Amino acid sequence: TALADGERLRAAVAGRPFMPPTGNEAIRITVSIGVTCWQPGDAQLDELLRRADRALYRAKAEGRDRVIAG
Repeated sequence: TALADGERLRAAVAGRPFMPPTGNEAIRITVSIGVTCWQPGDAQLDELLRRADRALYRAKAEGRDRVIAG
């Protein structure tokens, strides 16, 4: 599912240290992901993207480093 795929991506990013080219210490990077599914009443792609965008902002508002379905 999109939620499971998003969680795998989130965990993979969070589990790898990132070494900036100008730094000598690794930093932690996290991602927030919003996912949604096409619904029968969706007339256009814009509706799908709006729901995914709202889910993304909800993930950020709830503390970041998470995947939210909307």
